Amino acid sequence: MNTLTIDIGNNKIKLDYWADEGIITHSVEETLSLEDVKRKVESYDIKGIILSSVRKNYEDIFLNLKDNCNCIIVDFDSREIERHSKKIRYNGMVGADRIAAFLGAKALKSGPKLIIDAGTAITLDIEDKDGNYCGGNISLGFRTRLNALAQATSLLPKVEKFECSSFFGSDTLSAIQDGARNGVTGEMLYTLDLARQEYQIEWVVMTGGDSKRFFQSLSNKWEKSLYDDFLVGRGLNYHLRKFYFPEAFQHTNFQQSI
Repeated sequence: MNTLTIDIGNNKIKLDYWADEGIITHSVEETLSLEDVKRKVESYDIKGIILSSVRKNYEDIFLNLKDNCNCIIVDFDSREIERHSKKIRYNGMVGADRIAAFLGAKALKSGPKLIIDAGTAITLDIEDKDGNYCGGNISLGFRTRLNALAQATSLLPKVEKFECSSFFGSDTLSAIQDGARNGVTGEMLYTLDLARQEYQIEWVVMTGGDSKRFFQSLSNKWEKSLYDDFLVGRGLNYHLRKFYFPEAFQHTNFQQSI
């Protein structure tokens, strides 16, 4: 059985098409073409679509999908999460992308984890030894830090190319790049140390557009580190199949159940 996950981020939209054995195809778009989605839904014989968004006012996209695609459509919003998730141990609002990444990490590996999604923002979330989502931190992403420096100062330039090669810059541009990179790396490693002490984490799972910049530093520090380009989509696919296609869920290539 085939499904589609749509992850609407701050700047990009990720569309992942899944079979029982895993991902079929993946694309990253600036905007969502409903005509293209409709064609692929028909071409891949998609039985269900699940969508999550970190943007406001995306309801028109969801309604257009319902009107144009002849399959089950699920909005992975706070109500959907509250209705089905029994492992959320956190007070207040949590972004749907954070919960989806949490589910994706659980589908990859069992055991307590630090889950890092490094994009426009960096989220660092915890799964405890009982499989509960325990919250975490949100901070500025790598590119966001670079842009913020240019916007908040008079003379510091905007960094257009990324060529970090050392710990200390030799000119203004390299000093900005290395400073932002070292700040993110230090934050991740410090959070890793705290998570090991408080939650006895066994795994680090990373995703997001800038994660590859930092994965080597994390994996050098902690051997049980994984990188997954499709973590949010994997979690959305897990939720869709578990609660809307339970028979197909049994035949899907997930590492564990929740």
